Amino acid sequence: MDRLTIKRSGGLAGLTASCEIETSSLAEADRAAIEDLFRRKGKFAPTPGADRFVFSVTRVTDTGTRTLKVPEQLVPSAISRAVKDALP
Repeated sequence: MDRLTIKRSGGLAGLTASCEIETSSLAEADRAAIEDLFRRKGKFAPTPGADRFVFSVTRVTDTGTRTLKVPEQLVPSAISRAVKDALP
């Protein structure tokens, strides 16, 4: 079973937040969007503007681990909503 570890950084306050998600718990469209991100080659262009989030998405599978740095506009909404802020 695939597992995602998501870390969000940036934003106005510069705080980080994270969560873990089993890919089987995602809707088919969100799983497809994640697959598309991992199929792409190269780096993702950052979102223009100040105070944007960057998501570090790590996928752990039976065949290995891979991490992507993804700008907020490319992260499926189910993934971005799962990351909750925690006060220090």
